Amino acid sequence: MRKFVLLLALAAVAAGCKSTPAPTPAPKLADLMFRQVRQLDEIDDFWTIDPYLGERIMLYPVNRLLDAADMISVNAGIGPDLQANAHVTRAVQVGLGAASTARLGFNNHREIGFYRQTGAELSFLALTAEYYDKANVSSWGSVKPILHKANGMSIPGWKIYRESRDYWAIGGHVPALLASAEADVHLKEVPDFVLGFLGVDLGNDDLGVKTGENRLED
Repeated sequence: MRKFVLLLALAAVAAGCKSTPAPTPAPKLADLMFRQVRQLDEIDDFWTIDPYLGERIMLYPVNRLLDAADMISVNAGIGPDLQANAHVTRAVQVGLGAASTARLGFNNHREIGFYRQTGAELSFLALTAEYYDKANVSSWGSVKPILHKANGMSIPGWKIYRESRDYWAIGGHVPALLASAEADVHLKEVPDFVLGFLGVDLGNDDLGVKTGENRLED
């Protein structure tokens, strides 16, 4: 009888051991952090697709206005000016005279501000003999100085066309003895203006915090 009772007791103990689940190990700190990050990603999926979407929306109208302004350059000068020029691209131009003026304008490459411009030229079609000196005279603005001397066939690869003028522009320089005005239409900027409404920055010149670029402050 004692042996029977002892066997029952041992069987009960064994059954209890099998039915008791093994203790669950405590979660690690790294696992908890990973789960928290995943939860945040699920909540913010819309913004993690493009974290700069808000910035793009706010700057959209500003960039469209700047793209529109890029299609036109205008400036006015005060000082002795007897230089005239008319061009339908610099491959088809007529220019003659000399000038030394102080100018204010919004020019190609988004140059804006006060500057001094001195020059003389004799140009016909692509042939040109020219001296051109532009220097910034104010700490305000984005005008870049350039010195250009040429004698021969005008080509788009010249430094002045890469950094200051637009070789393909249509416009002119009109003198009035002690004053003058310049204006250009930049047809090459039209595709960037049109595609900008579709979110395509063809000219890579849109303002934005994402890239840290602001060409009006360069």
